[in-house]
Amino acid sequence: MESYLEAVYNNYKKKYKDEYDDILTRIAKNKRFKDSTKERIFKSKSKFLEEFKELSFCNNKNDGNTFVLNILKDFLNCNLIYETFWGDRLNYDSDTFYFKKVFEALGYENRKITKTVLRADTMVSFWTPYSIALSKAYLTPNNGKRYIKSNNLHLNELITMIEKGDSRYTEVNEKFNEFASIYHTSGNILFLPPRNPDGRMNNLRYSYSEDRIDKSILECFPGKVLSIYFGDESDECQQLHNLQRWIISEKLEWLFCRDGKVNEKEILESSLLPINKNKQYDSYLQMSDNELLYNYIDEISNFIKFRSKLITSELDKMRVNYELNDKKTNCLR
Repeated sequence: MESYLEAVYNNYKKKYKDEYDDILTRIAKNKRFKDSTKERIFKSKSKFLEEFKELSFCNNKNDGNTFVLNILKDFLNCNLIYETFWGDRLNYDSDTFYFKKVFEALGYENRKITKTVLRADTMVSFWTPYSIALSKAYLTPNNGKRYIKSNNLHLNELITMIEKGDSRYTEVNEKFNEFASIYHTSGNILFLPPRNPDGRMNNLRYSYSEDRIDKSILECFPGKVLSIYFGDESDECQQLHNLQRWIISEKLEWLFCRDGKVNEKEILESSLLPINKNKQYDSYLQMSDNELLYNYIDEISNFIKFRSKLITSELDKMRVNYELNDKKTNCLR
């Protein structure tokens, strides 16, 4: 029987090949890494992919529950890892665990890995909207309250009900299945700004926006609660400039123009396009029915796929340039 850590590790390595391409792009384009390091990244790519294997996300027939079940089982495994490692986020949280393995494959020191990957975060969380959708559909655990992700009994109950084919969960799971299938892809992973001044942007993001990316970005503009992570509050122009640069670097322009074609100076609070046009920044609970919530999830899924394509396209260009330069170098040897 595989250990808790092996269970989680095996869950994470069942990803699309493009994910690893995308993540290598993010590392390669970081100006802090020297050219020699970027060469190591591309040269280690084949070894990296060999280590993690090129596996599909799930080998089972997609019956409308498959990807949701994978996510729920993943959450349960993460809870077990959390308990095993006494809260070491590097070993149980999907975004940090993923980046940790990438940096380990590149041979970086543990100290540098820890400092960097703790800035990783998901763009839009799965559990919050999913659990609220269940409660709006009057699907609750035995105690009649909302399902809680940290409660292993709740997760086990959910998994059991779905695997038994309980039809009451079918509609919600079908609506969330596509989102679940791309949840752990690089299109849904962010690198937050440097952790100054207090390293709590990850926590505050959830408190003020439930990790909804449009509301998160709204709170980053000068004068808002998350603006402190983009510079000194006394210099709002610099804060805005830093925010604009971060949005472009993280490929979040879609939030300001749905074709993603927007320049830095056009990234303003007034031009931010909320996901739900009518209800705008309503919380998941404030969304009057599940249709509004499902619409939000559908739009976010489109954004994640759009963002993944941008990153993959950038990687392709970088690979071509690297291969051309490598050929020129070989000709001179």
